[in-house]
Amino acid sequence: MNQTTLAKPISMSGVGLHTGVEVNITLRSAPENTGYIFVRTDLDNFEIPASVEYISHCSYATTLMRRGVVLSTCEHLLSALRGCDVDNCFIDIDNIEIPIMDGSSEGFVELIEKAGIVEQASPKRLLRILKKVELAQGDRKMSIEPSKNFEIECVIDFAHPFINQQAFSFIFENGNFVKQIASARTFGFTHEIDALRKAILRLADHLITQLYSRPMEC
Repeated sequence: MNQTTLAKPISMSGVGLHTGVEVNITLRSAPENTGYIFVRTDLDNFEIPASVEYISHCSYATTLMRRGVVLSTCEHLLSALRGCDVDNCFIDIDNIEIPIMDGSSEGFVELIEKAGIVEQASPKRLLRILKKVELAQGDRKMSIEPSKNFEIECVIDFAHPFINQQAFSFIFENGNFVKQIASARTFGFTHEIDALRKAILRLADHLITQLYSRPMEC
């Protein structure tokens, strides 16, 4: 039950889903108790920890923000790191958004497997749920409660012939994230296109504001 990190650095390139920007990322090992830290190599190696306190919003993509610096669509990569049981990792990235790959975590899982995983000296730090907590927002509901296992039960219900109502139960054990979860791909509907375009414009406005608010270097 010791912490883990990557055995060697590994890099890839891709395109951001919401911004269309070309992105280069490198996953590399990190010391014990580091967690996951994004390093914006295009902004003097500015660090953004993957921590709940830096979540800016989660509309169509999970976006982190620290001191006005934004990083978008990080959920698939973070899912792959957690699902592959990697505890500590630096993620070097040279743009505003993580590449979408094929819309799933599978491409990131392949990167992690190529890099390899090594055990570290410190024991893992685990989150223990002590009581049930529920949250509802419109027709969406979520709850978390104590359990002996890391277990997820989910239901989706969309009025579309390709989806309808679907349920899935998952227990995180024996590397089954790679077999059962990693290939699940994100999806969207045509009626959401306008909302997505507006989200892109808001992100672009923020990026321009961020650019011109930085002090000029002489």
